[in-house]
Amino acid sequence: GELSLTSNTSSENLFDVRLSATFTHVSSSFTFWVFYAGALGGEHTWKVRYNLPASGAWTYATESSDAELTGRNGSVSIANPSSGNRGFLVKNGRALKWENTGDPYFVVGQTAYALLHKNVSWTSVLDWLQSAGFNQVRIDLNSSGFQDGGQNDRWLWGGSPGSPDFTRFNLAQWDKIDQVLANGLNRGLTFEVGPKTIN
Repeated sequence: GELSLTSNTSSENLFDVRLSATFTHVSSSFTFWVFYAGALGGEHTWKVRYNLPASGAWTYATESSDAELTGRNGSVSIANPSSGNRGFLVKNGRALKWENTGDPYFVVGQTAYALLHKNVSWTSVLDWLQSAGFNQVRIDLNSSGFQDGGQNDRWLWGGSPGSPDFTRFNLAQWDKIDQVLANGLNRGLTFEVGPKTIN
């Protein structure tokens, strides 16, 4: 699930704000880090994405370095998995299986390192991968292996490759990554994702 929290507190660097949410149900509790997701009209938004292991009502409470975000309380309701919801991949001895169904998972993978490049039609690539029977895709978040630079349109941080600001993130690029991964997951694909080291 996903939960959004907002604040009007100003900060020199909103990516420095520490924020976590602890979800509790009966005797179980899980803490998730919350990430800054941008601003609209002076209101700043943070999001927490959570995967909770039991159905029912879970309460949550936040802790933050921003006083306005500390002590937020609420609840979420977790339903039983719907039919066809395989859940997450979990360890099964030396292999993997789908959490909800117990079905084994056999990797049939392919690389698509340039999937996030601006000149690549990522929907067409996912169409082909799906039609060819692949179920796992390895993508590169920020490689520069293109004659036109490539790296500029896949820059994950603030600034630019020539003048980076590693104290901030390029939210537009992370939003695109979210969109691509969500589309692929809805097709039944899984992803191996990572940034290439920049020398």
